[in-house]
Amino acid sequence: MRPNRTNPRSGIEAVNNTASGESDAQIRRFPPSLPHQLPVNFADRGCRIIAMMERSAWLHLLLTVYLWLISWIPLGNWNRQPEGTLLQALLDGRGIQAEDLGMLAFVTLPGVLFWLAYKRGSFWFALPALTLDIVWLVMQIQSWWLPYIFGTDKRWQLAYAKGPTTKLLPSFGNHVAPDGMHFMIHVLLVAALFTGVAGLRQIKLAQEK
Repeated sequence: MRPNRTNPRSGIEAVNNTASGESDAQIRRFPPSLPHQLPVNFADRGCRIIAMMERSAWLHLLLTVYLWLISWIPLGNWNRQPEGTLLQALLDGRGIQAEDLGMLAFVTLPGVLFWLAYKRGSFWFALPALTLDIVWLVMQIQSWWLPYIFGTDKRWQLAYAKGPTTKLLPSFGNHVAPDGMHFMIHVLLVAALFTGVAGLRQIKLAQEK
């Protein structure tokens, strides 16, 4: 008969495990975890946070680019305004007003702040960005959607409804629909805001746990 050969190293490990009070069944049932591994549920939550923050960051960037495009470049009836675009103002020698620069800074700041929040994983960069989004969304609702739903008697809104800008929704009576240019702003703004709030909420929950 062939002699039974045992591995000295495995014998030493068995003695050590027995001395520490651990049986072979316990070791097989509860294998040691690697120090760099995260719990599965936390890793999944982290992936969802990153995905939601990334979506909102790109939506904020897209909104900012769109706003700069319609502010500077004439696109026919899509962004036809009585005062024209900023590029037309420069070419006509009228220059750019301080309020135009202030408005550009106001609509650009949320995109910059949220992009920093996404890159740094920062709650405190995202919070002011989303606060500005909410303020701007309230302004847009008051200027466009309340007059469309409840009607308006303001002359500039009634005149704007009869203008040449591209319309996606029908106006009826004194119910003035937002044109296509503003409608696209509202869609991007709402999408960026809601995905940003969802990502911010997940970050806060992850920090609390």
